[in-house]
Amino acid sequence: MLLVLVTLAMALPGAAAAQEESNPLIPSGAPMVPDRVPNGGVVPGQIIVKYEEGTSPAEEATLRRQEDLKKKEDLDLINADVVRVEGQSTQATLRDLNSRPDVEYAEPDLLTAPAGYSDEPFFGALWGLNNTGQTIQGQAGVRDVDIDALEASTVTQGDPNQAPPPGNALTSADLATLTDFLGGGGKLVLTGRQFMDNIWDLPFVTHTLDLHVCPNFPTQLSAGGTFSGSAGTSFAGESYSIPTDPSTHDVLSPNDSPFVVSQGIYPNPTPSLPQPANAQFLDGTSMAAPQVAGVAALAASVKPSLLSDPVALKKVVMGTGKPASATVGKTVTGDIVDADAAIDLSAPTVLKVSPIGKKVQPTAKPTVTFSKPMDKDTIDRSTFTLRKGTTQIPVKTVNLDSTGTKAILAPSKSLKRGATYTATITTAAKDPMGTALVEGRTWSFKVRR
Repeated sequence: MLLVLVTLAMALPGAAAAQEESNPLIPSGAPMVPDRVPNGGVVPGQIIVKYEEGTSPAEEATLRRQEDLKKKEDLDLINADVVRVEGQSTQATLRDLNSRPDVEYAEPDLLTAPAGYSDEPFFGALWGLNNTGQTIQGQAGVRDVDIDALEASTVTQGDPNQAPPPGNALTSADLATLTDFLGGGGKLVLTGRQFMDNIWDLPFVTHTLDLHVCPNFPTQLSAGGTFSGSAGTSFAGESYSIPTDPSTHDVLSPNDSPFVVSQGIYPNPTPSLPQPANAQFLDGTSMAAPQVAGVAALAASVKPSLLSDPVALKKVVMGTGKPASATVGKTVTGDIVDADAAIDLSAPTVLKVSPIGKKVQPTAKPTVTFSKPMDKDTIDRSTFTLRKGTTQIPVKTVNLDSTGTKAILAPSKSLKRGATYTATITTAAKDPMGTALVEGRTWSFKVRR
């Protein structure tokens, strides 16, 4: 079974002004389930028969005898059976069954396979995942104002085979179904408002039978991760555990044109499996929060140890975003989450240092430009230093710029004219994934007289 988890957003220290909005329906695309058997993609001789309500087990058995069908499996959840066809062709049997008053429908057991990441019929409208500048509802987008989900999909689409921790029974309280949110004891929830992304310990769907069988599992498994909560959500009257705070973050969904990258397209109304769906645009923080949770899930899929360290996972999500100028001062990071950057396991390197040469201004600030965003907690006075001879120079601040790729050291006072200084960045500097700088760098420069 596919686990779909992908996402956008920005960390926000308080409530957001963004409101949930509902927009007009989008015309339906092609049906999700084809009317005709696609290229023979079926389990040969196998049919799913759903009986009309009120049909007794004895009447069902009579039907199977009359139609020369052999029962393979009960699908009690939907009052149906999986049957084998004997004595005539599958197509003829389907025609006969669908003409009977005691059969609601009969359909072939279709074979299925994973679709490509962007094969979703409405993918082109999901500009939060991949913004090509497309026009949606009369509003033109701005290219690349998105979460780089399409780029990330070439590396990972998540791990659909996550199993519960060893020793945990399906009835364990730690794996209980969550209807709102839960924290404490290291248990954190991937969710957006009251929507939830669950990891089920189920096999990948290979044919229609699996689609009917999987929902029979009574327990949904919740995996540890980072809590992504809609900033516009009210938690009035709820209680939650303070220890979760270091690993939680709120999500903002801005409404300004180039930055409305949180839109999702959701079925309306929610269809039963065989039916095609109309869809409508929904925007706001509840649509953005699942995108953030998805980025967290993708990061954990390439580095599974993050699942047991939610604070580190939060650091990856918040430390690898794209700058979004419209959010500066309104969010903690001033960024849009970036799925492609969040899954980057490459080790950081030093691309450039400054100043260099013998005519440096006394007001100069040593800087180091890295190949990727760095962890701000590892760029400090101990990892980035300045000396004159053997004397360490007092430093006012050591900061990363808004991109996270440039470290800036500000001396506590102007540099001495004519003096030579040596700056050093050490391998203790790391990226948000915890990967250390490949090689440190030391360089010297001279202040002009």
